[in-house]
Amino acid sequence: MVAAASRPGSRLTLRQVGLNKTRNAVISALQRMGARMDIVPTSPGDAGEPYGDITVYGSDSLHGISLLPEEIPNLIDEIPILAVAGALGRGDFIVRNARELRVKETDRIATTAANLRLMGVDVEEFDDGMVVHGGTPLKGTELSSYGDHRIAMSFLVAGLSAQGETVVTDAECINTSYPGFERDLAQFL
Repeated sequence: MVAAASRPGSRLTLRQVGLNKTRNAVISALQRMGARMDIVPTSPGDAGEPYGDITVYGSDSLHGISLLPEEIPNLIDEIPILAVAGALGRGDFIVRNARELRVKETDRIATTAANLRLMGVDVEEFDDGMVVHGGTPLKGTELSSYGDHRIAMSFLVAGLSAQGETVVTDAECINTSYPGFERDLAQFL
């Protein structure tokens, strides 16, 4: 969704996406960040979990937000990609109350901040979060995945919008959660 939302002229439709309000905080956050989306519920009324189709339209309208404390538990794993969206947008993307990121597969606050800085983004790091100052064009560079699939995917998406080549080392860790990621990302090249 971030790859499509951040690339003017892009359009991506995801089918049968879970729309349970307790699990779609990343969709709400992206909408608040200015991502243009159409969400069409398609599940029957008696479905155990609601689902639907989401179409994301690329534009240059992304902007920073402050994640709400009550959102953090429901999107903790998506914060690295939201930080990339924040870097690609205008203004400040603010994450606080997310200390749990320090004890994931990697310290996702430190690894996200380090990779964004290597791409030329101004990032302030805190014990429980970060502020990403968006609006600076990203520079292509060599980045580490740190063996973390979410960091690898986030920075391959960032690389789509970077000036120059971006290489993410040890990206095979992506296969632990999304074996088709490379194929799906290729549609944005």
